[in-house]
Amino acid sequence: MKISVILPTRNRLERAQRFLSSLYKTCNNPSEVEIVILTDNDDDSYKGLTSPFTSTKKICGERRGLGEITHNGIRQSTGEVIFLCNDDVAVQTRGWDDEFYKIHKRFADGIYLMSPNDLNKSKKLFVFPVFSRKLFDLLGDFPLDYKGAFIDSHIHEIFKSLEFRGLNRMIYLDHVKFQHEHFRVTGEAPDTTYRDRDRFADDWVFFTSVGKRKGSSDALLKFVQEGYHQTKLSKRKLGLTQSLVLYTNGSYIPMLSGLRIIMYFVARFIYKIVLR
Repeated sequence: MKISVILPTRNRLERAQRFLSSLYKTCNNPSEVEIVILTDNDDDSYKGLTSPFTSTKKICGERRGLGEITHNGIRQSTGEVIFLCNDDVAVQTRGWDDEFYKIHKRFADGIYLMSPNDLNKSKKLFVFPVFSRKLFDLLGDFPLDYKGAFIDSHIHEIFKSLEFRGLNRMIYLDHVKFQHEHFRVTGEAPDTTYRDRDRFADDWVFFTSVGKRKGSSDALLKFVQEGYHQTKLSKRKLGLTQSLVLYTNGSYIPMLSGLRIIMYFVARFIYKIVLR
């Protein structure tokens, strides 16, 4: 059984190299870990990148949205366990892979969402999600829609919905530390990788994809309860009014949680207008 670490990276050769080194040094079974490195063909800085892991795939393609290249990377990986991680991370816990295996083996149906402690968002948001290939297959086009943000929020919200509906399959590994060296945490100036990204580009996509997440929540609940695999999930995005209704009618997530999400995106919209 392998763990596939999906690593998109751009203009960060040194960071990626440090992350791979810390990942390897803290891994108990490196032969059971597969690294999938995703780069853009307009970024030639990764020619000298080396991986200490024997099983490493380097996939270089046209620059596309983060969701699309991540989806493609997962498709080309082979592990039963999928781990989405960043290059700006320092691994602090020895035996992280054994901890992932333990959780994976607990759920015969493969329906779970796990996260290490990123020492920033912690359990509030599973920034570095870990899930099974079975879950990926059930979700279909995840996370194709997103250009650079909300991939973690999308899958986290699905599992928060499942929790609200009586199926708690979220596991937070507080003792497994993957320190996220985000510039807001370190105090450093944002690098070109952050500056080149439109931080608001995915707001509308995420908000109006609530119907898709509700459909995913329905399908996963039915799969766990009845073993039914729904092969065709809804890909339709909702309009603003329908999205507002779904967030506040109490059928998907708690009404108060839905209102908080609405207020969060209203605040982001206002901030975006002010910035412009």
